[in-house]
Amino acid sequence: MTAATAACLEQVWFRTHPDVDADTVLAAAHAMQADVARLPGFRHRQLARSEDGRWLDSILWQDAASAQAAMQAVMQLPSCGAFFALIEPESIDMQHLQSYPL
Repeated sequence: MTAATAACLEQVWFRTHPDVDADTVLAAAHAMQADVARLPGFRHRQLARSEDGRWLDSILWQDAASAQAAMQAVMQLPSCGAFFALIEPESIDMQHLQSYPL
């Protein structure tokens, strides 16, 4: 596998608004999962929470082009909008990484 054909790992760290509990985040994440999974290039998604309350939404895409296209597409999906409404916008730290299977 070369850099040109590497998968793309999207890592998004965020905090939710103070009044949002973990069950609400998980319910919203599950509600949007089917929509995200239908996007071209989707491979896998995992959500994790750190001890300090930050969340990590990690999505593996077929390639960087799929990840970039998905960033535009999710803005049109109501289920994603509901999830994004739980997040403090200034807390978002997004990275796209080349990912190589071992």
